[in-house]
Amino acid sequence: MKATAMLLAATVLAGCATAKPDIPMDRLVTLTEAQRKAIEAEVRTHLKDPDSARFGTIVAGANATETRVCGWVNSKNSYGGYGGNIGFHGTLDASGKFRFWGADDPSYLLIPTICRDHGLVI
Repeated sequence: MKATAMLLAATVLAGCATAKPDIPMDRLVTLTEAQRKAIEAEVRTHLKDPDSARFGTIVAGANATETRVCGWVNSKNSYGGYGGNIGFHGTLDASGKFRFWGADDPSYLLIPTICRDHGLVI
């Protein structure tokens, strides 16, 4: 049963990896300090040890309908050690609120591919 569930999950995720975005980003965006702080604050809410977060590259791109953000974060895991960089992504609205999709989502391994498909390399 467990093997069947794993195979099904792998099949679903593999299908996601080949999907292309509906609307790719057409320009890079330079994030303000306030935007970056909002992004980091939202990502921290999804981590086991928010105070241990170490952010790496964070890039943003925009098109006519959205501003998408992609980045890396490393934080301590349940064992108290750093687990390595995990990708995150989401959208930034006009008010500066960041809608997070990422490290706590089962598709987090696909985030670099999703971001690259949107024209954002992390």
